[in-house]
Amino acid sequence: MSLVLGKVQKVHTDVIVIGSGLAGCRAAIEAERVGVDVTLIDKSIIGYNSSSRMAGGHIKAAAATPRPFTSSTPASPEQHFKDKILIGEFLGDQELTEIMCYEGPARKQELKDFGVPRLIGVDEGPDKLFSFPLGMSYMSSLVDTIGKMGINVCKRMFPIDLLLDKGIVVGVYCLDLDNGNIVVYVAKAVVLACGGVAEAYKRNDTPVTLTGDGYAMGYRAGADMVNMEMIHWEPFVHAEPDLPMMDRREAIAAWYGELRNKNGEEFLPNYFRRVGSSKDPFHLEYGAYNPDVRHLVSRAMGLEVYEGRGDKGAVFFDLSIVPEEKWTADGPSGYLKHVLCRGYDLSKEWIHVMPGVVATLGGLVINEKCETTLPGLYAAGEVSGNVHGASRLGGDALSDANVFGARAGGSAARHALRTQKHEYDEAQVHRDGLQKILDRDPSTGTQPYKVRDQIKEIMYDSVGIIRTGESIELAMNQLEQLESNEATRIYADDWPSLRMAVEVDNMFLVCKMITKSALMRTESRGVSFRYDYPFRDDVNWLKTIHIRLDSSGKMAFSTEPVKNPRYDPTNMPYDTPISKAWQGVQEKMALKFKR
Repeated sequence: MSLVLGKVQKVHTDVIVIGSGLAGCRAAIEAERVGVDVTLIDKSIIGYNSSSRMAGGHIKAAAATPRPFTSSTPASPEQHFKDKILIGEFLGDQELTEIMCYEGPARKQELKDFGVPRLIGVDEGPDKLFSFPLGMSYMSSLVDTIGKMGINVCKRMFPIDLLLDKGIVVGVYCLDLDNGNIVVYVAKAVVLACGGVAEAYKRNDTPVTLTGDGYAMGYRAGADMVNMEMIHWEPFVHAEPDLPMMDRREAIAAWYGELRNKNGEEFLPNYFRRVGSSKDPFHLEYGAYNPDVRHLVSRAMGLEVYEGRGDKGAVFFDLSIVPEEKWTADGPSGYLKHVLCRGYDLSKEWIHVMPGVVATLGGLVINEKCETTLPGLYAAGEVSGNVHGASRLGGDALSDANVFGARAGGSAARHALRTQKHEYDEAQVHRDGLQKILDRDPSTGTQPYKVRDQIKEIMYDSVGIIRTGESIELAMNQLEQLESNEATRIYADDWPSLRMAVEVDNMFLVCKMITKSALMRTESRGVSFRYDYPFRDDVNWLKTIHIRLDSSGKMAFSTEPVKNPRYDPTNMPYDTPISKAWQGVQEKMALKFKR
């Protein structure tokens, strides 16, 4: 006998915040400070199942000493801005980028008010080492603050879709994963802060909750999307079947290791201009901190495998050359050696590594107030688009979430103060569709995780680090066949599997956005590398790809010139360490592809 959905409950609030990473928590706190009724929901636990929790740094927002070997710290907000525009390859909305760089230092200091014990790059000396990962201390402090402020929180509340009244977003309806009830939250403003879609790729370095729910809900409601082809990569992710699929984190010892192909060759010098010694850590050897150029390291790894120099679909990380004293230099190095690499003798064995998705750089179009193109709907953090452009610097994910989370919460609250309570058409709450999944016969149906895993394989193999028009079209055809053959057969026999069934539907939708956008962009820019178009084309592609749901119910694509270009490729001053390293990569690529 199948499960039956429970009763419909209705909850009224002023501002509903969906997602409880840094952006969501910061939005909820800021909205509460304005003086409105706030409800914070998450499909998992509050605060501890987001990318923010595992973030390794937040050091781009102010000039100070960086944590050793992790990410550069700019001398000023203006230098930060220039580096972001360059690494984002001129694709970001420069007004939003400027806001993040100039507002970031103050927002970062403000975290002290919420009990965050240490602010890396602000009040730590050069010889201090830090808790690991940084994001955990952020989230625990913010969750405590939310509790002290009395903000209403609802965990295990899975958002299904937004509710509208004459084109205005007025709430969201959810599945209560504890009892199967449908909970309708009616609000004057909604903030989406529920992360990206890294879980659509079989290799990723994020929580399993990142299934593109915010993108899918926003799109179905009518919000515009941007830059969905831009998938960001973390290079040093384990590719050994008996080790956890995690990256190396900011361990001092790791930056003395070398990447090698199946022939034993150290290959990064073929892609990066070496400015130091091979015995130096990464940032001295290549002139840039790894997290600032990780998409370029990932590209190099992907090219080695694509061109036949990989081993078992991966490359090797050689840590045998790391000086012994570096393994005890900091806590993360010991964690790397004894926990992440448990059972391996790193003095003798090379370990397989291969990039995994760390972030989605596209998302809902927002303005400086974090307003989307739909009235009443706001977005912040990874679910929003065009802050970073075609790539981002290390540490900027937390800066983005902190700055725009606060802006979104404040804007939503002020909107709520001047807005009357809305109503909605109850026909928007599609109980029947959910019940249909529960009623399907397991003997002839498909479990949702099997379909999810096939999506992950398709996306990683064909729309991954190295793309071609042929591979992208293959992915589009495979996804279409998979959806046609299996999506209508997915069944659920408990509330978690019903959640996964809806997540799979969201993933299908978002993967269409990614693949079609990737096929349109016939150039290589930032994290989107096309082997058949290996160079950047500023004449034809200094523009963003926008996606919206058209009046006929189809996915419509268009392009727009890049907005607010304070800097463009013709007037960018290449005068920072990051720019020099970036130029070196371009020179190497020009030689490789004989430009």
